[in-house]
Amino acid sequence: MALDQSRAAVLGVIPSARFFYVNPSAFQALGYDRQELLSMCVFSIDPNFPEERWSAHAAAGIRVPRERLRGPPH
Repeated sequence: MALDQSRAAVLGVIPSARFFYVNPSAFQALGYDRQELLSMCVFSIDPNFPEERWSAHAAAGIRVPRERLRGPPH
């Protein structure tokens, strides 16, 4: 799949905020393995983007800016 070869992090998100697809660049950049990241949701990787705000974004079809997605705290 072409997205798997992309150097850019690609994350597919369903309306519930869960990830259904992550390419290798995404899970490597965020510091999780693929299965771990697929078990998470947007607000799991960005505590500054709480669950309450997600429903408004999902309803409006607004994309989460790439710079908002961060890896695990170190």
